[in-house]
Amino acid sequence: MAFPQLPLPEEIHWTPGDSKLHDMSAEEVANQLVVFDWELFSCVHEVEFVCYVFHGEQSRWRPLNLELVLQRCSEVQHWVATEILQCQSLPKRIQLLRKFIKIAAL
Repeated sequence: MAFPQLPLPEEIHWTPGDSKLHDMSAEEVANQLVVFDWELFSCVHEVEFVCYVFHGEQSRWRPLNLELVLQRCSEVQHWVATEILQCQSLPKRIQLLRKFIKIAAL
């Protein structure tokens, strides 16, 4: 089973305004997110879910694949908030918020 290779935080070189999100359609962004997230999710075994539900944080065994999925959710939440808050003008912020709502719906 191959695990997806995520870049380390120090390997990500990003500055405000670098985003190409405004140039992409909501469908294209949603498809790319689903492809990546499915690769992570498909690595999670059912036993990981059961152990996490019944033992949670108290478990000595840490479900690594499930933690990667949960980490990815946090990263996407942070990315969405960051993109919206970096919009300088209100009309662009509204447009981007609408795009994220459409992405989520897709």
